Amino acid sequence: MKKMILCAMFLAGTCNLSLLNAQEMSKAQYRVEGMNCEHCVSNVKQTLRKQSGVRKVDADLEKKVITITYDAQKISPEKMILSLNATKRYIPTTYSVSDVITRVVSYRSDDMKCANCAKKVEKAIQTYAGVDSVGVDLDKKVVTVKYDANKVSKSTFEQTFDKLGFLTTTFYPNEIVGYARYTVKAGKLDEESKQQLIDNVEGLVELSSIPTSKVIAVAYDKRTLKDADAVKAALEGKGYSLDIQ
Repeated sequence: MKKMILCAMFLAGTCNLSLLNAQEMSKAQYRVEGMNCEHCVSNVKQTLRKQSGVRKVDADLEKKVITITYDAQKISPEKMILSLNATKRYIPTTYSVSDVITRVVSYRSDDMKCANCAKKVEKAIQTYAGVDSVGVDLDKKVVTVKYDANKVSKSTFEQTFDKLGFLTTTFYPNEIVGYARYTVKAGKLDEESKQQLIDNVEGLVELSSIPTSKVIAVAYDKRTLKDADAVKAALEGKGYSLDIQ
């Protein structure tokens, strides 16, 4: 009985200590001007993690918002702000869930071939709160969406395209990015495998697919991968078998 009582006391003390530690942790959120890419996210996180008392830093690149979990007994929000300001590149400002964070994203899809396709896409995207406008350029097969990233995200649009059966990549408005589509005869198309290809094939900017199809769409840097044949060779070098569409 004595052992049971001691065990119960120990467990109670551990629980109380855990609760105390949880209560001591505070959170702060900031918009960060200049945080424009994954490399920037890494730099912001490294800068903040060097500060004693910062326990965790999460980043939403689409919103350009960071969430900092910190020990208020060891560091203040003012000191964290100063550490970012000292970089002279990443400038934190106040953030609120009521902020309007205007973003514009464009998607390219060879599946969008007619006016009915365009209307279907416009109607589906415009149903989401936070969407300001949807524009379709059928000649370029490009859809451009202006939206409030505090209310809706790019992932929602991408899931919508998938449901409609439109295979898309992000549209990059410059001449150095090329686009191609392939039928996959052999090779994995799960998210992890696709990310490994992006990470390991130099010049591969983006690779997308939809669950109901064996077709992939890619965006590539033409300075590294000259054309669709060069992309095909690079992917087949990673164990894939492809036909160019």
